[in-house]
Amino acid sequence: MNGLPAGAFNPVTGKLLTELSGRKAKVEKQSYDQVLNVVANGSVYFNYTPPAGELWRLKLLRIYVPAPASATSGEHEVSVVLDSDGNNYHNGVIFLKSGYAGAISSFYNVIEIASLNKIPATEIAQMQAMQNIVATNAQPFSINYINRTNVTQSQTAIIRMVREVEYIV
Repeated sequence: MNGLPAGAFNPVTGKLLTELSGRKAKVEKQSYDQVLNVVANGSVYFNYTPPAGELWRLKLLRIYVPAPASATSGEHEVSVVLDSDGNNYHNGVIFLKSGYAGAISSFYNVIEIASLNKIPATEIAQMQAMQNIVATNAQPFSINYINRTNVTQSQTAIIRMVREVEYIV
């Protein structure tokens, strides 16, 4: 019957025994811009934890960190990781690294500026990696910034995301 297995229907009434209940979800956009105050050879971790009962699926992620003003040596980097405890990296998703004079940027889920290193290396892999970020209250994700230059990074990091929020019942 209609391509479904016979056991899916009540043999007496012919009605479908199993029905989809649907899901409750919405799309949200949010800005998480941060004024940085990261000393030379320091780091900061921005954790994104959904409230209990919510599951977030990232659709778009925008990150922009300007070069540290007045730096004359070193490098700086951003990584997006799942399940970070602030000291150890677990399940790295993307990694961007630029020299002291360069910005770091991802736009439309593609690493736009990372003069020294970018992981994943291809645009398709970058887009897939960012769109595969799923977070729950028990499994958050983090954006980590490390300043390995010779000055304090005091610029504003632009962090924007569009996410699908699904309510878990």
